[in-house]
Amino acid sequence: MSTDWDTPPLRKEPQPEFRDPEIVFEKAIESGRLSDTPGTENYAGRYMYMGTWDGIDGFKHIETRQYLPSES
Repeated sequence: MSTDWDTPPLRKEPQPEFRDPEIVFEKAIESGRLSDTPGTENYAGRYMYMGTWDGIDGFKHIETRQYLPSES
């Protein structure tokens, strides 16, 4: 028999930090993660900044809604 006190507490998802998007995009372009050249696959104009988790900036493609892989 299960009781309420037997249920483990819910795990909280990590919350993102929100940085200045202009600075975040500039950093991603300088590192080569994103490009400032229209027509390239990783063109910054195709992505939106979603927040920063554990120091990793998250970008999501505006059409596919897929996240850009983080740099290793």
